Amino acid sequence: MEKIKLAICGMGSRGMHVYGKELLKIDTAEVTAIAEPHEDRRNAAQAAFGLKNAACFNTLEELLKAPKTADAIIIATQDRFHRDHAISAMQAGYDILLEKPVAITLADCEEITNVAGELGRKAVVCHVLRYAPFYQEAKKAIVQGKIGELVNITAMENVGYWHQAHSFVRGNWSNTNDSTFMLLAKCCHDLDLLVWLMDKPCEWVSSFGSLSLFRPEKAPKGSTSRCLDGCAVKESCPFDCEHFYLYSEFGLSCNKDWPVNTVTEDLTESGVREALRTGHYGRCVYAAGNDVVDHQVVNMQFEGGTTASLTMSGLTANIGREIHIMGTKGEIYGNLEENKITIAPFGGSPEVLDFTINATAFSGHGGGDEPLITNFIQYIAGEPYDALSMTSIEVSLQSHQIAFAAEQSRLTGKTVAI
Repeated sequence: MEKIKLAICGMGSRGMHVYGKELLKIDTAEVTAIAEPHEDRRNAAQAAFGLKNAACFNTLEELLKAPKTADAIIIATQDRFHRDHAISAMQAGYDILLEKPVAITLADCEEITNVAGELGRKAVVCHVLRYAPFYQEAKKAIVQGKIGELVNITAMENVGYWHQAHSFVRGNWSNTNDSTFMLLAKCCHDLDLLVWLMDKPCEWVSSFGSLSLFRPEKAPKGSTSRCLDGCAVKESCPFDCEHFYLYSEFGLSCNKDWPVNTVTEDLTESGVREALRTGHYGRCVYAAGNDVVDHQVVNMQFEGGTTASLTMSGLTANIGREIHIMGTKGEIYGNLEENKITIAPFGGSPEVLDFTINATAFSGHGGGDEPLITNFIQYIAGEPYDALSMTSIEVSLQSHQIAFAAEQSRLTGKTVAI
C-alpha cells in the first residue's frame, strides 16, 4: 500500500508525544506537515519528522492555505478549538482524526457530524480505549454470548489524586469556561465504552457530582498561592509541585515524558523550576481557580431496560479503570491496570484471560494508542480495517449526548431524556 500522508495540528501531549511517536514507528504512513503555535514544540516536531520549514506552520489556518500535501489531518488541539479546526479541515478537503471530546457544546458536535456527512469526509474520533486488549476481550465475550443478554454494567474511573491535580486543577482542563466540564473532558472515553458494550441506544440519564476538595476554603493554614513561595506545609502536602514534578516517580528525576513534559519543553531541573515558579503548574491546588468537579456518578438506562453506571473520582490513590458486566448467564469483571479479564458463567468455572499490554497505564491507554493509529491509516487507505472498534463521528455523537445530558442532570437535579 502506498504511504498515507498525514498532517498533525497541535504538537503537545497527544499530538506529538502519542500520535507523533506512534507514526514514527509505522512504515505505512508519514507526517508531511505540522501546525503548532508554540515555537519550541514546533521545532522539536520538525526535527523529529525531518520536515522542511515550508511544511511547518504556526496555525492550522496557515496550513490549510498552503498546497495540500496530506490525505488526512490529526487534530490534537485544545477542546475549544475542535469545532473550527475540524470543519475547516474537512472543508479544505481533508479527512480527519479528531481528539476527544469532539467539541465543547452539543450543537458543535452535531455540526461537525453534519459537515462530515454532507462533504463525505472520513471523520474518526480518538476513543482509543476501544482498542485496548482489556476491552477488546470483554467485547468479544459479550458478542460470543458467554454471559447471555446484558443486564447491567458498572464502571469506575479512578482518576488519581495527582492526575486530578495535574490535569484538572492546575492544568488545561481545570476550568469549564476555558475547556469544558469534567465528564466530557475525562470520561467521554468511558461513556463511549458503555455505548459500545451495550450496543443499543441510551434513553435516560441522571447524574450527581461536585467539587469537594480543591477549593480555597480547604487550604491548610500556612499554605501559599504557589508551592515555591514559602509554603509552610509543602513538606506534608501530597500535592507539592516541587516534589511531584522533580523528585517523584513521575517527575524529572525518573521520567521525561508525561506529565512533566506538559509543564515545559525545557526538561532540565532549572527549566522545570522556572516553569513552576511562573506557570500554572506551580499553583497551590487550593488556589488554582479551578471549577470542574472532583467526583461524579452517572446513571443510564438503555433501550429495553438495561442499565449502566459510571463513577468518576479524582480522589483515589491509584489511577485505573474497573468494570463489572452482568448478564443473564454470567458476568465479566476486571481492572484495566491488572491486565486481566474474568469471565464467570453461572454454574461454571471462571475463565481468567491474562494478557500483556505493551504500554504503561498513563501513556498508552491500555495498549490502545498504536492500534487506533494503525486502524485509522488502513481506513483512510481503503484497506481492510477493524470496523467494530472504529469510532466514526456519527458513532461518537451518542456518548457525547450522554455526557451533555449528565451535566444537565447534575446542574438541575433532574433526570434527562436522550
